[in-house]
Amino acid sequence: MARQQKPLGCPPGFIISALLASGLATGVLPQANGRDWAGGAAGSMVSIRWMAPARQSLVIQGDLRFRGSVTADTSTESDSRSPAEIFVLSGSVDLELLAKSLLAAYKDARYGGIMIRRAGNGDLLISHDKSIPANSIVIDQANKGTTILNARSQPRTDQLVELLRPLLR
Repeated sequence: MARQQKPLGCPPGFIISALLASGLATGVLPQANGRDWAGGAAGSMVSIRWMAPARQSLVIQGDLRFRGSVTADTSTESDSRSPAEIFVLSGSVDLELLAKSLLAAYKDARYGGIMIRRAGNGDLLISHDKSIPANSIVIDQANKGTTILNARSQPRTDQLVELLRPLLR
């Protein structure tokens, strides 16, 4: 059964502006200076679809300096008065910022571990799964096997970037 989504109903950039104003996200919004809008080297952008827990999605958006679409997954609403538990972030992000954000997000034990795999259209699909032990990132590389990172191994941003690159080809 396909998940139904509805737009959040706020103007583009509103959430990021609110995060910056509240101090939850820091940094300067990108400017044209030979680098892409997410602050990384040009050409390091990756298209994602991240199914993020509602409470964590605002922090993730700030970490990623996210400018894609954010929709509520209405299939995760318990009734019409309850907000959605999952928000879907779809768009392009800088690969290094994505790795940093993943390394921050996987440590939040409330949502289980994180699963990353490649969709048929080439997007990276990222989801939180309570069946995966907390403090774990599982990278499904299809025919190349599965890689599991956990807090004990203290993964670095550059290591995670290198593990994600094969999924982008």
